[in-house]
Amino acid sequence: MSNSWNEGSPPEARRERGWGRISSDGAKSLPDFARLFAEQADQWISWIDADARLVFVNPALCRAMGYSAAELCSLRVWDVSPTTEESWPLLWSEIKQGLSRSIVAELRTRSGGVLPAQFDIKLVTVDDAEYWICFGQDLQDLREHAPPPEPLLPQPTADAIFILNKGTVVDCNRTDQDLFGCPRRQIVEELETMVRRMAPDLRGQDFTFAWQSRRPDASPFNIECTISRIEIEGHARLLAVAVDATARRKSEHTLAQLSGRLLQMQDEERRRIARELHDTTGQNLGALSINLSLLLATAGLDSRAREMLEESLALTEASVSEIRTMSYLLHPPLLDELGLVSALRVYCDGYAERTGLEIELDLPTIPRLPQAIEIALFRIVQEGLANIHRHSGSPSATLRLKHFPDRVELEVADHGRGLPPGTLEGEMTASRIGVGIAGMRERARQLGGRLTIGSSETGTTLHIVLPCGAGWQPAADW
Repeated sequence: MSNSWNEGSPPEARRERGWGRISSDGAKSLPDFARLFAEQADQWISWIDADARLVFVNPALCRAMGYSAAELCSLRVWDVSPTTEESWPLLWSEIKQGLSRSIVAELRTRSGGVLPAQFDIKLVTVDDAEYWICFGQDLQDLREHAPPPEPLLPQPTADAIFILNKGTVVDCNRTDQDLFGCPRRQIVEELETMVRRMAPDLRGQDFTFAWQSRRPDASPFNIECTISRIEIEGHARLLAVAVDATARRKSEHTLAQLSGRLLQMQDEERRRIARELHDTTGQNLGALSINLSLLLATAGLDSRAREMLEESLALTEASVSEIRTMSYLLHPPLLDELGLVSALRVYCDGYAERTGLEIELDLPTIPRLPQAIEIALFRIVQEGLANIHRHSGSPSATLRLKHFPDRVELEVADHGRGLPPGTLEGEMTASRIGVGIAGMRERARQLGGRLTIGSSETGTTLHIVLPCGAGWQPAADW
């Protein structure tokens, strides 16, 4: 396999310049070093060009798949994976736009077996030509040698509830020697000190305050405490509920990261399903429609057979239409090709036709926004219009978009019955109001923005503000 580099390396990599535009004398040996690294690596390394050609493969990948380097480099990506020639341009575009830099694929070996693999992909440009550099591993090996999973969230710290009489702790729900990782006596003394200091402010029903404590290793953390007046057997007492605010905030931050990742994975899965429906199911139904049309044109068919063929053809064409609509709703291609405004216009026209809802659009021409922002706004519009159609009773809706140098604002309004009482204040459970409002708020929050809702008997208005100026970054791990 020692010649695999020469057989399959990109043309630019075989020149004296080495990989890329290297001009320093010290870098002239890079091609030899890179060749040695690739040939000795246990990882599967390959180069793929924009035409889906395998222009370089290393020995590890050849051994895993049972091909020689020359054989693999005579193939295209769709010859060794489920990717089709028709879906390749979209997959290349997704990687180029940074939508996915790590993929899982099933490789077909020379013997006909299936090899599950995970690839990390880098897009590089060499002498104006673009390539994927793929670093892969056997997915089964990764799973077998993966470390035990860590908890998704930090383990919660139980609240500590204290009963105080005249500023002194007389009882506590916690019998363990440590509270929040500190000696119990330390927390009790700090609480008693704070209560005595706050005594003039404890005339009301409830009072909340906080203080900073330190654990034995000197690490600081914050304690939040709420004081309430209670009566026990005719005697006035203070009830204090203390929590480790630092641990709680860490849990909330971790939960926000998890929520953002779930939203991102949901969008990626919608994109994948839309592509598969269009490229596979839609194409198969299209071919079926053609075959049925040819059969229908055959001479000598009796009336019963012709009737059945005509019915089958009508069902097939209806299925093709439904597949196209479903694919578009999952991920409209215009969102990638022409941007948010065009995608919203087409979507709203289709939604109005399907539901009878009159939608007034105020969508000025704006520059392309970061992809995460365009996806979030599109999904919020989808959810907002669905809520208007299902719940508001409004015959019409208004959609307004405004773009500023540092932000983009979106407004979705109806003229219906408004939200149920208590919805905005969180008085109703998620099972009664669904997850739509929470999902829209989370999308806005993940991108550093906000969503506010105004509701009355004359209608409901969603107002979304997302930052999009220079140097914009998502608020969490988006």
